[in-house]
Amino acid sequence: YPSPLTFKPERWVPFKKPSSYEFPVFQAGYRECLGRDMALFEAKLVTASLIQRFAFTMKPEEARKVSYTLMLTMSLETRDPGTNKKSFNMWLRAHPRPGHPSIA
Repeated sequence: YPSPLTFKPERWVPFKKPSSYEFPVFQAGYRECLGRDMALFEAKLVTASLIQRFAFTMKPEEARKVSYTLMLTMSLETRDPGTNKKSFNMWLRAHPRPGHPSIA
């Protein structure tokens, strides 16, 4: 990857699954990371926990930037109204769910 130490999230958009031998996080072959399945499970667990404890709403200024495209799977694309630049980010607000125990 060119300039690997630079933060460039756009290098992953549109997402194309890299080869397991190419993606450096978990590697592949006989040196495959033993904690890969655990790390993916933890990411799912944190996501489920957040969804259970919080309701998420879209910021009002984000709603007018969203457009949907028809594909086999639904794709979400936003555009900056000022520059018309394409983005795949959506900013949400988290609100604690009523009646759910607070997070300690």
